[in-house]
Amino acid sequence: MNSAQKAKDIEEGGIESFLKHWYSLSVFSTLEDKPELKQRLIEKRSRLSPSRAAATLRAFGVGKQTSYWHRLPELETELLLICGAEDPKYVSVAEALRQKRGEKGTILGKVSDASHCVHLEQPERVANLLRGFLA
Repeated sequence: MNSAQKAKDIEEGGIESFLKHWYSLSVFSTLEDKPELKQRLIEKRSRLSPSRAAATLRAFGVGKQTSYWHRLPELETELLLICGAEDPKYVSVAEALRQKRGEKGTILGKVSDASHCVHLEQPERVANLLRGFLA
């Protein structure tokens, strides 16, 4: 489902209905073991204005973002890629980014017991990765 269709679903079915479906997708699989976190995410995002959420998706969805993959080899700084180990799509993206950029200077932090919301599911592990990278 593309961003325009997601926006339409929010406008037609309401944001809470959309969010319940959204967080049931496999990319969020580890949230099933964290029902309190899943419920907090749904409650927090349910307060968003449906029209504003839909407009944001249309304006800033993945298909609207400019790709800079071709410029990755130009980066002269180290790069830290963090993803949940149970998020196959973003693990694949991170591994492809690392390969495109070259392994030298690219650190891949796959966090176990986390999927797409790695920073919320495992905040201490993400913080430790960031501290180690920035030290």
